[in-house]
Amino acid sequence: MNIYDALNQGDGSLREPHFTSLLFYLFKHSKEEFPNHPFLDLFITRYAPEFPSTNECEFDLETDIKIEEILFHNNFRRDTDIIVLLRHNGILKILNIENKINNLAFQNDQINDQHNLLSALYPNSEILNILILPYSIDENINLGNNINIIYWHAENSSLIQVISGYINDITTNNDLLPENLHFLNSCLGLFNKFSYVLEQDRLSNENMPRGPRNILRRSMYQYLSNIADNWENENYFPENPENVTVSQLLSVFERDVQAHMEIDFPNNYNEKLAKFRRGAYEAQPKIVTINEKNRVSFNISNPNDKRLFYYPDSPNGNNLGRWKDRRIKPIRLMNEDNQYLIYWKDNQTNDIRTEVYVPQD
Repeated sequence: MNIYDALNQGDGSLREPHFTSLLFYLFKHSKEEFPNHPFLDLFITRYAPEFPSTNECEFDLETDIKIEEILFHNNFRRDTDIIVLLRHNGILKILNIENKINNLAFQNDQINDQHNLLSALYPNSEILNILILPYSIDENINLGNNINIIYWHAENSSLIQVISGYINDITTNNDLLPENLHFLNSCLGLFNKFSYVLEQDRLSNENMPRGPRNILRRSMYQYLSNIADNWENENYFPENPENVTVSQLLSVFERDVQAHMEIDFPNNYNEKLAKFRRGAYEAQPKIVTINEKNRVSFNISNPNDKRLFYYPDSPNGNNLGRWKDRRIKPIRLMNEDNQYLIYWKDNQTNDIRTEVYVPQD
């Protein structure tokens, strides 16, 4: 099992501190094992090129990289994620890294407060702040000065892509001990799966303005809504609309998306289709199916949000058997007497709540 899947079970869901810790450990572990080619130096070169690498300055691995540091000055406190101290030509340069795996978790002026505290605690230092966000959004974020933004997931040069390139380079060009090889390959698998999850999460947010990264003619919701609205038509399921499985829905979903891709991306069609299958293909039907427990994983906080389909044979949400073999129908064709239990997340308490679904006209 992928380490992401193993850790992301039940109440052990991966959270921001887990990824902060893993990034910190990758910085330290690679500096210990590959002192001339640590990931920290690659990170600095890529995202803080005006700063020296660890090999170009005074750097103590045990004292000059800190995680979850408490900053306190004049009765004001802010905590940080990762701080790197680099002493070069008598000048202290500080790299302050703030990590977020949820765009909504960022607080305006959070990094400015950290910057001011670091300036007070380390007078005459040069400070560069780096904010890591899950992916780009078209919303105003009050960043202030001396802040670089990077993304865990992006079309080009994402942090996950940089980590993957580094790990592939290290594992290909070095004779590693089995435990080191296992650790790096486990990291690679985790970050790749995290990238897929972020891609699904980004696509699930249909309220987000459709920017240049939305490469398709329609949103995922629009493709699926069209199928739901034309369920009985000859292009979809005219023979037995009451007995359609998830697998059949996925085939039609892919066919509709594929038809546009073949026209719009003749030069890299296979690449675009593979990305769709990896990210949106299975996630999107779950997002718009009301009695699918995994909707909660895609930030569906309104129980009636993005409702298109339901599983008629699973009124209580306990979906047994293979997911692709389940019967699925558009809500507009609901004709059973069952009351369908749905799951949603209370954003105030983060509790998972249940509610009986009542079709709305």
